[in-house]
Parts: sequence; structure tokens; C-alpha cells
Amino acid sequence: MLSHLYENHPWLIGLFAVTIMCFTGYQAFFKLRDVKHMTDTDIRMSSPVGGSYHQVLTTLNDFASLEAQTLGFRIQADSLPSGGSIDTIEQIGNGQVDIGLVQGNTVFRPEKARKLLELYPEIYLFLSGSDHASVAELLAPFRLNRSKMLHVASIGSGSQVYRDLYDILDYYNVAQDQIFHASLDYQATERRLLDGSLDLALIVGGAKNPTVLSITRQPNVNILAMDDQTRSILSRKKKLFEYTIDAGLFAYQVPAGEIKTLYTPATLVAGGRLDEAVIFDLVNFLVNRKDDLEKILPQLEIKMIDVEDSSIHPAAERRARQDSLNFFQRRQSELKLLLELAGFILSFGSILYQLWTRIFKGKKVILQGT
Repeated sequence: MLSHLYENHPWLIGLFAVTIMCFTGYQAFFKLRDVKHMTDTDIRMSSPVGGSYHQVLTTLNDFASLEAQTLGFRIQADSLPSGGSIDTIEQIGNGQVDIGLVQGNTVFRPEKARKLLELYPEIYLFLSGSDHASVAELLAPFRLNRSKMLHVASIGSGSQVYRDLYDILDYYNVAQDQIFHASLDYQATERRLLDGSLDLALIVGGAKNPTVLSITRQPNVNILAMDDQTRSILSRKKKLFEYTIDAGLFAYQVPAGEIKTLYTPATLVAGGRLDEAVIFDLVNFLVNRKDDLEKILPQLEIKMIDVEDSSIHPAAERRARQDSLNFFQRRQSELKLLLELAGFILSFGSILYQLWTRIFKGKKVILQGT
């Protein structure tokens, strides 16, 4: 029967063969694509309770869980609480967790953790219950009277914010023995600013974090501006940048002029326990879904780590270099694809031509026989 079909309709045999080849190729493509998703990996995260980091990491966990079946990894929400950036680095370095968020200016050794992505700018907010307009104005009496004690607070115990606050006060020439410091949570900071027992509080957080806004929008809490000279000095330090606050967003009453301060990028970091392929998938997922994530959390501004950064994770570097292909390389890839497509079309056309020739010759023989 097959020989009869081949003799009378050889083109059907060719079409059947081509169909089988296409179907097999289609199946192989999707099987190869899904090989990496056959095993699931749990990614443990570290996060301070409350604040921007907790909100962002929880949202990433919720977002990733919706696509867990295809991603091949799961982010474990609230795996381990953290006291801040320095504590998070220690937890990652000790293997207690796999990923966490830290301030971009946190100094750590690459063997403890590696940078994956910058997620959003963390703004330095200097808060006071006084009527002062700037940090310099508030601190002037303490510089003149060395016996006067300055009551200050930073958010989180063991946090990078603590170190930043002391560095900044040092630039303003406030002696360390004048400083009475407390590490407080958001609620205690708000309460003590309002009752006047705190002279100054430093919060480093995302622009639209509800907890931060709940403090800055209190009628008796003022955001203090930094002077240009101090900002310039501090911005020369690694990963500190000058920033102008949208006073209308943060403040209860919009002050005259602009509120100038600093920011550092909130940075996603990872340890060495996870396979590099898993980290690549995580980075790739966050970069590819950047627009969707930024709609859910408007404070997000996801950016790649500079490939020259010595602390970048190898998987993040590989993903970043993919995006850094120049115009010529992209066009070269497109040209290669077009050539391969042209070769496929020529090969397919050659098969059709041979089939057509065979059919035509067969008809010619039949006509001659009649």
C-alpha cells in the first residue's frame, strides 16, 4: 500500500516526513528549555521586620510564587529576621540565608556575599521635632557647647545606618562623647520625635515606603536638609550620591526651597550556597519582569550592577554582559539568524523542488504511456 502511495503521490510522503521532523524539533526544543526547571530550589532570605526591605522582599516572594512551577526556585518568605545590612551580610556569610537586601554603601568581603542587582534608591532622611530647616542649623549649638548632649537615633540594631550617622555627625564636627545614641524601630522613633526626647533621627529607606511616610508626614516632624559642602564630601565615598527630595511626597508641610540629601542603592546580595544557574535564573527573572514589579512597587528602579564592581556575583555579571552587547554585536547576531533562516528556507525549497520534479516526471511518463 505504501509503495503504491509513493508511486502515485510521492509528495504526500515528503509532506509527512517534513511534518514529523517539525514536530520532533518542536518537542525537543521545549524539553531542553524546561530541563533547568525540573528541580526546585528553596532560596532563603534575610529581612528586617517592617520597613522597605521587608516590604520589597515579601513582594518579590509573592510575585515569584505565582510562577514557581516554571521558575525552578522558591523564595522562602521571612526565613530569618535581620537587624540591618551588616547583620544580613553576616547571616549570608555564615550560610544561614541565601539572599538579602543591604545598603549599597555597606562594605563587605566578596567571600561573604556578592551583589546581584540594585533595586531602588534609599534616601537619607534626617528628622527632627524642632523647627530647624537644616542639619547644620540643628547641630550648631552642639558645636558651640561641647558639654551639650545630642540625642540621636538610627533605625535597626547593628545596621549600616548607625555607622553612617556617626560618619555624618563627624563631618559636622560633633564630638563622639556628645552623642547619646539609640537604635530604635520605626514606632519608637516616631514616638520619641514627637515627645521631644530625640534631637535627630536618621532613617534610610525607600521613597514610598508607608512606614517611612507615616513618620515624615507627622505635623510636628521636620525633614532637615544637608548643606552642599557636606553632601559633596560624603558623595565621594563609595555608593553615596547626592539627592533632592520631593518635599511634597515626604513632608506634612512643604518647606521653602528644596530638601537636599543623599541616597544609596538598596542592593540585592547572595551567598555562595546556591548553584550559579539558580542565581542566574533569579536575576534573569527580576530583570525580565522589571516593568511588572515596578507597577506593584513604584519605589523600585531595578538596575544591573556595574560589571567592573569587584563584588558582583558571576551570574549577575553574565546577565549584565548579555545586556551590554553593542549595536554591532546585536546586528551581527540578527544577521547570523537571518543567514540560518535563509539556509533553512533553501534546504526546504530544495526538498520541495526534488519532490516537484519527481511528480512532474511521473506525470510525463504516464502521458507518454497513454
